[in-house]
Amino acid sequence: MNITEDIPVIGHKYMAIFGENRYLLNFISEKQIQIKLIQGMGKDQVVNCNRVLIRPNVYMVTWQEGDNSTVTHLEDFAKGIVYSNITMPDNTFYNYKGTLELADEDNTITNT
Repeated sequence: MNITEDIPVIGHKYMAIFGENRYLLNFISEKQIQIKLIQGMGKDQVVNCNRVLIRPNVYMVTWQEGDNSTVTHLEDFAKGIVYSNITMPDNTFYNYKGTLELADEDNTITNT
């Protein structure tokens, strides 16, 4: 299914900032995200994902990481907000609210 977007996502990079944790999200395709740890906890990886259009510019994105953690994001590109829910392999559950900002080719935020 081809998802029509007002704000370009596929082929672009966004910085997800959750307090001290920063991740560069490279939306390679509708089914893959490259995650680069910029600061904080986590690791660099490419994950297969599922994207569901909730409304224009708002997506629910889910994936499973290599350690069997599961992640669900609600990404609102219009408002620059991302909600993240993570279940770790030991069933510890985390939820975060952060910002989502377009990054330029140098992986710096372009709209601040």
